[in-house]
Amino acid sequence: MLNNKFIRWIIFTLVSVFSSSLVSGQSYPSAPIKVIVTYSPGGGSDVLARMIAPELGKNLGQPVIIENKAGGGGSVGTAVAARMLPDGYGLLFMSLLPHTVAKGIYAKLSYDPITDFTPIGGAISVPYVIVVNSALPVKTLPELIALGKAKPGKYNFESAGVGSSTHLVGEFFKNTFKVDFTHIPYKGGGPGLTALIGGEEVQLAFENLPGMMAQIKAGTIRPLAVTSRQRSPSLPDVPSVAELGYPEFEVTGIFGFLGPAGMSKDLVTRINAAINKTMITPSIIQQVAASGGNAITTTPSEFGLMMSVESKRWLGITKDMGIKPE
Repeated sequence: MLNNKFIRWIIFTLVSVFSSSLVSGQSYPSAPIKVIVTYSPGGGSDVLARMIAPELGKNLGQPVIIENKAGGGGSVGTAVAARMLPDGYGLLFMSLLPHTVAKGIYAKLSYDPITDFTPIGGAISVPYVIVVNSALPVKTLPELIALGKAKPGKYNFESAGVGSSTHLVGEFFKNTFKVDFTHIPYKGGGPGLTALIGGEEVQLAFENLPGMMAQIKAGTIRPLAVTSRQRSPSLPDVPSVAELGYPEFEVTGIFGFLGPAGMSKDLVTRINAAINKTMITPSIIQQVAASGGNAITTTPSEFGLMMSVESKRWLGITKDMGIKPE
């Protein structure tokens, strides 16, 4: 008799837990959702995240709050995101390039870029743009390459930190064209952009286009080429590196959302649907396009595959360039 009571108690407990979880899943979200951006305010990642956050919040039914955690080329904020509860109330907005290559840049990471995260969905693809301070006496990419060869080490390029995409694209450029520019890392794209506009500490950059559009339009920096295979509709007069005769130099930034490992399939599906609904909203498509990017939609599995492909490519590139984990 005692055994039967014990069995019934177990069954009751399991049913109660299952029912509670089901109700919780159906009511998600019931509080604001925090999205970590791993770079400082004003950089490309921050600009894009804040661009889509209000509409995403509308589609989820709760405010989406952006929280900047800069440092370590994105690894500081990413480490925080990896430790969040897998309940959907803490997400990470990131660029695949620096996220997936972190293991090849930092010898001691407190997280694994692939296994410690749950892919949720892509949101935006952007080309990078090679820009110079408007006072630098170059107006074309060949002129910049010639300057780098003629005066090795004299000119500096900024980045959002060691291991950031803006650092790696710059190193990729140096390796491809055999030029010598000195890397100056900052704690995020915002401070780097300020230095670039000033022109004294740094004179050039390899930045994602959305973070540069306002200053390009203002004339404080000059675009020389974009890194996508085709020209950007936002900069129709600026050539791509590929069309100038270097098709091997093609880089596209993919931005999207991850959650910590262990998120339930139902929760991921719910958030992915809200992201996709956001990215097909006409006003969002227009805002992203005006900034130089493209709104995209993916399934969680498609975004996970993108992570794997990008990781393999850039770990190979960093190895070929001789970049060793620090």
